[in-house]
Amino acid sequence: MSLATLDLSQFVSGTNGQRAEFAEALLTGFTKHGFVKLTNHGFSTGNIVKLFSQVVTRHLWSSDNNEML
Repeated sequence: MSLATLDLSQFVSGTNGQRAEFAEALLTGFTKHGFVKLTNHGFSTGNIVKLFSQVVTRHLWSSDNNEML
């Protein structure tokens, strides 16, 4: 499996051609693997960890999943 690593600054600050290339690579990554690895997105590691922990906590304690616990 070759996961795409995409540089978001290529889309944000790039030329029209770079934006098109980024968009095509993003679509290919989502289609082929369901996700991509993004670099230069501006989120700190601490913010990413906090976000994921909130998502996991909400998912685990949602009413739909309480029956499984």
